[in-house]
Amino acid sequence: MGEFIRKHISRAAPGHVTLLKNMAELRYGTDFIELFLNEPSKVLDLLINIYGGDEETATFIFKVLFIKPLAMWLGDLSLIEDFMRIIVMKRDNMKFKVLLQALCRE
Repeated sequence: MGEFIRKHISRAAPGHVTLLKNMAELRYGTDFIELFLNEPSKVLDLLINIYGGDEETATFIFKVLFIKPLAMWLGDLSLIEDFMRIIVMKRDNMKFKVLLQALCRE
């Protein structure tokens, strides 16, 4: 799953893999894909920082680069809005992890 998302980002937004990798390691001491799978709201915060505080642009980029490929990997694009609501609106990393674990078991 993580490698699928990484490859999607590399194809969709060349250069973002290196930028996100460097920022996640510098700020959180971890790989940005691991950060996304465990604390996705922190990846959104990185994007908000990259885009100079522009939350609307960062949220769109987050959806396209992270949420959409995750839903594609899970085989259900209808999950996009559920994930966005949990992560962007509620900032509930734990609920995201529980949902993701349940979906991976199906």
